[in-house]
Amino acid sequence: MGQLLDHFAVSSGTIIGREHVRCHRNNQDGLAVTVTDDILVAVVTDGCSSGRYSEIGARLGASWLAHWVPILAERHQSIRSPQFLQAVGDGFLAYLGALVRKLHPVKAAFPASVQDYLLFTFQVAVMTPAETCIFGLGDGVIGLNDTWITLDPGPDNAPAYLAYRLVQQHLTSPMGPLVPTIHAHSPTATIERVLIGTDGAAEIDTRSEQPLPNGEAVTTLRAMAADIRFARNPSLLQKRLIVLGEVNRSLSDDTTLVLIQRKEALPCVC
Repeated sequence: MGQLLDHFAVSSGTIIGREHVRCHRNNQDGLAVTVTDDILVAVVTDGCSSGRYSEIGARLGASWLAHWVPILAERHQSIRSPQFLQAVGDGFLAYLGALVRKLHPVKAAFPASVQDYLLFTFQVAVMTPAETCIFGLGDGVIGLNDTWITLDPGPDNAPAYLAYRLVQQHLTSPMGPLVPTIHAHSPTATIERVLIGTDGAAEIDTRSEQPLPNGEAVTTLRAMAADIRFARNPSLLQKRLIVLGEVNRSLSDDTTLVLIQRKEALPCVC
C-alpha cells in the first residue's frame, strides 16, 4: 500500500467538559498517535473522575500504548490474534504496576495509589497495510466505516479498568475479564474512515437535534467522520470540539476524538 499517510489523513482533538470546568479540575482524557510507514496507532484514554490524579495515568497510558503497540505488532503475525492482545495487556499492566511502585514503594499505599492515578479506560485503533482493528477496555465510542458502537460502561456507570488487576484482592465485587477486547476489524483496503472517542463523545450524538446557543447545528459523529474538511485540514477537528465545548458549553464530560479518513475519497479541488 505504500506509506500509510499517503492514503490516510489523521485528525484529533480533546476538550475539557463543562463539569470539570465547574469543579476546577483538569481534562482527564489522554490522547496519542504514532505513525510510521508500516503502522498507524491512535489511542484515547479516559481517566476515572473519582481518581484524584487519573489524568496522569491516562496520559502516560496513552503514550505507552502509542509507542509499544507498533513494537508488539511487529512481533505477532496479526494484530487481531489473541497472542497480540495478550502481549499488549500484559505489557501494559506490567508498566502500570512498575509505575505505581516507583511512585509509592510502601506496599500499604499501593491500592490508594492505583485508585488515585491508574484508573482509566482505553481504546486503540491500529492500522497496517494489510488490516485495521479497534480494541480496548472500558467504555467509549468507535466507528469503522458504517459500523458504529457506543461501548457500555457497565452497571452503575463503572467501567472496567485494566489496573484493577493490580489490586484484585481489594475489590469488593468481581469485575469480570479485565483484558483488551477487539471491537471491530476489517482489511485496510476496505477502510474509508475510522473513529475512536472517549465516552464524552457520545453526547455529540445525543445533542445532535438541539441547536447550539450560537445558532449552529450540532453535527453527529457519523457526519463528522464523513466530513472531508477534517482530512483536508486536520486542525479543524480540535476547533470543532472547541465550538461544541468551550464556546457553547454543550459537552458535560471531557471529550477526545481521533479520526482517520482515506485521502482517496477526497474530490479534487481545482
